[in-house]
Amino acid sequence: MYGALSTEQYLDATAAGAGAMTDALANHPLDTPVPSCPGWDLGDLGGHLGVVHRWALDSLTSSSPPDEGPPGPREELASWYADSADALLAALRGTDPDTACWGFGPRPRTVRFWLRRQAHETSMHSWDALVAIGREPRIDADVAADGVDEVVSVFYPRQVRLGRRPPLGVALAFSPTDAGGPAVLGEGEAVASLSGPAELLLLGLWRRRDWGRLLDDGLVRLDGDAPAARAVLAQAHTP
Repeated sequence: MYGALSTEQYLDATAAGAGAMTDALANHPLDTPVPSCPGWDLGDLGGHLGVVHRWALDSLTSSSPPDEGPPGPREELASWYADSADALLAALRGTDPDTACWGFGPRPRTVRFWLRRQAHETSMHSWDALVAIGREPRIDADVAADGVDEVVSVFYPRQVRLGRRPPLGVALAFSPTDAGGPAVLGEGEAVASLSGPAELLLLGLWRRRDWGRLLDDGLVRLDGDAPAARAVLAQAHTP
């Protein structure tokens, strides 16, 4: 079973994020820097997300990793992106979530993986786009809490499995205060716990917010072995 949200919640999150991204691409300069994705501008971000949508779409009918195509031309990026998102959403809505397909999460690998993954991918990158154009976006608490669980249950184990990082050797619990339940990152019994709004925990795990500032400002609470927890937080657990 992938995730705690319903199919409609995942689809709604993907649709909302895609709409925000389309609006940003259509109405703002594509060379606008994206501070949360260093080295990228708005056009790079939209191109990346559209490529990922199309890759996910191809994955729905594949038993092996499909090739990634190129992004659309920048002069047509907004419409190309919108078409990419629309095609993905139509396929997700029209496919039984239990249909087997390729994915990079734990088995059994079904369309449910992509329902969840695209909701979080789109929510995070629309957040990036909106911050870049001067907005103050919010990620729904239920979506964010599920995203925290995805990091600890899918992305961290995958990074270890692929040899991109060593195992932590310790565990840290993330406890959203407004949605969901605790999610444990690492191995063994948690030596410390972080509690706070699900959105802030998710943004910290994806390196969109600085953990030191979140803790020092009292936005996130740390209980337990603080040095061990800060050592874990200083590391990257996602690609």
